[in-house]
Amino acid sequence: MTGFHHSNSLRVDIFAGITLAIVVLPQAIAFATNLAGVPPEYGIYSAIWGVLLTALLNPSRAFLGGPNSTMAAVIGFTLLPLSPPFSDNYIGYMLVLILIAGLIQILFFLIKPVSRAFDLIPESVTNGVITGIGCFLIYKSFAAFAGLPVNTQIYWPFMIAWQTLLSVLEIGNMAAIQIGLITLATGIIVRMIPPLKIAYILIALVVGTGYSEFLIARHGLENILIEQVGRVSIPFISPSLPTFDRSSMPDIISLIPGAITLAFIGTFQTVTSMRYLDRRRGVFHKVTEGIKTDALVNCVMPFISALPTCGSYNRMYMLRSLGSKSKVSVVVSVGVLFTFSYFFIDVLKIIPIPSLAAIIMLVGLNMIEWKNFTIHWHSKIELLSFLTSFMTIHIFGLFGAVIAGSLVTLCHFIWRHSHPLITLEEHTITVHDILYYGSLPELERHINLVKQAGFSTVEINTSEISYIDNEAQRFLDMFVKTGGLIQK
Repeated sequence: MTGFHHSNSLRVDIFAGITLAIVVLPQAIAFATNLAGVPPEYGIYSAIWGVLLTALLNPSRAFLGGPNSTMAAVIGFTLLPLSPPFSDNYIGYMLVLILIAGLIQILFFLIKPVSRAFDLIPESVTNGVITGIGCFLIYKSFAAFAGLPVNTQIYWPFMIAWQTLLSVLEIGNMAAIQIGLITLATGIIVRMIPPLKIAYILIALVVGTGYSEFLIARHGLENILIEQVGRVSIPFISPSLPTFDRSSMPDIISLIPGAITLAFIGTFQTVTSMRYLDRRRGVFHKVTEGIKTDALVNCVMPFISALPTCGSYNRMYMLRSLGSKSKVSVVVSVGVLFTFSYFFIDVLKIIPIPSLAAIIMLVGLNMIEWKNFTIHWHSKIELLSFLTSFMTIHIFGLFGAVIAGSLVTLCHFIWRHSHPLITLEEHTITVHDILYYGSLPELERHINLVKQAGFSTVEINTSEISYIDNEAQRFLDMFVKTGGLIQK
């Protein structure tokens, strides 16, 4: 029976690994070419080495990293003002950006209050950022979807993206739009078919590429002007070096805000995905382990021609739903990706860019869930946190969303504790939370309510208070001196 159990478990892991490879490959190519603005092999290497290294370094058997759409988008947004996408300078700056982000994540890990702060981000902010990023990925893909050059894409703010969409409808390449629409429609339809749902991105990409080849055979590539992935080179490992020289230092310094955003976004997604999945599995892992894994791997990625990595909830959940309980599936996935990239490299070259733009849109749609909004509808504070995080993505961009989300988190924390649960029973006031200087006005309001009700004596029950700061203690001492009563 033991041998049968191990054999069955191995079959499950092999199937899960093959499925993981099928899911991550088209995403990796799309993230690299359409979001980050680099050749597809950078995404493929991240899908291979990023997935493998994060799985091996993290003690959680369920943890899984790899290329990420939002991090790729941050790269594109940060580097576009400095150099044309796909150029040598652009790629060199990208490697520097990833390395700086990795070093910042090391600081996140070493400075314990910072790493602990990621645990304080409420679910409303998380859902607002994720939903906003999903929308951003959709409208960011408008230009490539319509066959326009990558360097004409406009990212911020939303209204400019809307004007870009109107321009796309006016001057877009109709053949490219057809390919994009067929890819998008295929993905949406296949996603609704349970047996095929898990491979909907791959199926959509195959159909879109097939239709592209049909148009090329019928009309000729020179007539329809469809941009394809083109040159792809996948050796076992591709060493690379970030661009560091005296002349580039001003540009490198200008990358620091983008690197902070990249580090924050990656750490944010790793922490939230670990926390979300662990709670559903009934286990516990320190989120600092995920931060450390991200930091170490992202310090390596720039030297092996790979995009940065972070935890992926969707892929973790997929492996769990397939029954995978070991890291064998990750090893299988890496083997499948290497095999496919080596023997079927010519297939990768003909993938049309509009299809990859449609894949990014599908990824964005997958991040937008109505329940992530409705669960916050009945709480004004949670709704405000959600909407603030969501809107800042479209108004101020990703870096602005990071700042706004952090401020909302702080305001949310202060607001909650400055309005503790206070109950009244005749002349007795019971505080059911912490009592600190920020919550004293709320306590004073209730004291005044008791006095207005006609009671000559006011009593405060402190037995339910878990923490009292110095200013609150001085207030209670003064309260007693002025005739009040304290019940402990």
